[in-house]
Amino acid sequence: MLFCAIAIAVLVVVFNLEQEVSVAQAGSEHNVLGYAYSSNFDWISFNSKNCDIDGDGVYEGGGETGGPAPTGCPTSGTAYNYGVNLGDDDNFSGYAWGSNIGWISFGETTGVPSFDSSACSSCSGCSACLGSDNKVYGWAKVLSLGDEGWLSFGNESGDVYGVSFDNSTKEFEGYAWNSYDDEIGIGWLSFNCNEGSESGGSVCTTSGYKVQLLVTAPDAPTNLTASASDCDVMRLDWDDNSDNETGFEAERSVNGVDWVNFCNVGVGIDYCSGSVSPSTSYQFRVKALGDGGDDSDWSNLASASTSFCAPHLSLGDYNCDGVTLNWSQQGSGITSYEIYRNETGGDPWGTPIATVGSSTFTYTDTSIESGKKYHYKVVAQSGNKSSNVVPVTPCQKLPGWKETKPGH
Repeated sequence: MLFCAIAIAVLVVVFNLEQEVSVAQAGSEHNVLGYAYSSNFDWISFNSKNCDIDGDGVYEGGGETGGPAPTGCPTSGTAYNYGVNLGDDDNFSGYAWGSNIGWISFGETTGVPSFDSSACSSCSGCSACLGSDNKVYGWAKVLSLGDEGWLSFGNESGDVYGVSFDNSTKEFEGYAWNSYDDEIGIGWLSFNCNEGSESGGSVCTTSGYKVQLLVTAPDAPTNLTASASDCDVMRLDWDDNSDNETGFEAERSVNGVDWVNFCNVGVGIDYCSGSVSPSTSYQFRVKALGDGGDDSDWSNLASASTSFCAPHLSLGDYNCDGVTLNWSQQGSGITSYEIYRNETGGDPWGTPIATVGSSTFTYTDTSIESGKKYHYKVVAQSGNKSSNVVPVTPCQKLPGWKETKPGH
């Protein structure tokens, strides 16, 4: 008789809460989806969008998000707006719903049993939070059970149970627990049927239920521009349109088909630079990276080209017969090389001592004088890009001497 009285009281409270559903609304942003299972009270739904997929307030029936509804969804009628949310501060809020138990609140601020929230980023006044170790700490409250309705997520010292979060699958796993006065309330609440048949018994054979976090992809960057900041360096700039990215990734291509990584930057950064080849045309694109690999679309394409770089000059053989100079080609588009020489290493350089074709990368200067120090540079045309300056004294004068008598 006592059990029947309790059951009737529970059903009355559930009915009243459903009629006064406004007390259980958690706003329009609920990112926890799916179903948990209690062997005592059946299914617990974590989001009205489980059966109202487009969120328009009307049940659609058919397929659901967060795993199939174990008992199906209504095909019509008003869908009340409720749900559980995991905020940016890693605190839980909102409401879950069980047709046999009523509302389960994740946002209680009074009477919350103590728990260790030191692993959470911020939990001032919260009742449940996700720790940096991906374990859930704290309590939710089954409102129909009043002060006896506290549902523990475990993970406290000495607990042999608990709820955790798998960051790769974005699914919650494990068990929560509720009991009171030596009576079992909800009992074990299983968050993921994939943990084994013991989580739901025969239910697992007909419904692969789970509770998961819905990760929203960030908005794509726009207005991407590219510019050559040097002959072999490109800079990209874009508009950051998202507030939930984990960073940005840019790619480059020379043909618009094959793409390779260009740069990666962190949250809130809207530019990057990277090395490229000289005298090359590129296309670039960038995307915002999302949590768990749920990235944005690519931005617009931006195109830019680099010019050739200044040649690098080095000395070859040198002696009194001449000085050999060698240099490297730094990109295409070079029409010729001009070789300059003076004795100071600075301006003025005057007119070139020689001009060679774009496919020639060496020159020997034979018009040298003994004892003089020369400075050389090579200038690539067109573009007037000068190499480094190389000094050399190719033909040292021998020291003078005079024969004298011994002792003088």
